Amino acid sequence: MTSVAHPPTVRADPALYTLLMVAPLLSLSRGTAHAMVRNDGRIPAVKLGERWVAPTTRFRHWLNGTAPAPDAQGSAVGRARTERSRWAPM
Repeated sequence: MTSVAHPPTVRADPALYTLLMVAPLLSLSRGTAHAMVRNDGRIPAVKLGERWVAPTTRFRHWLNGTAPAPDAQGSAVGRARTERSRWAPM
């Protein structure tokens, strides 16, 4: 019997992290992560429907202490304000 070699599985990062995904990355409970998003905005997240989600790129930049580079659509700060106002009440 011969074995068939399978190509390695490539896992793409999601576009958004849920709070269930964020909490263990920060060594926090889900409740603490939710409070940090909802009460004081210390974790960069937006409300999408009934759920809080963290855009992956913005979360990684925040975690690493770096700012995302501006692109043709305007400054990173301007995009963040636009996303926040579109998805969550201020």
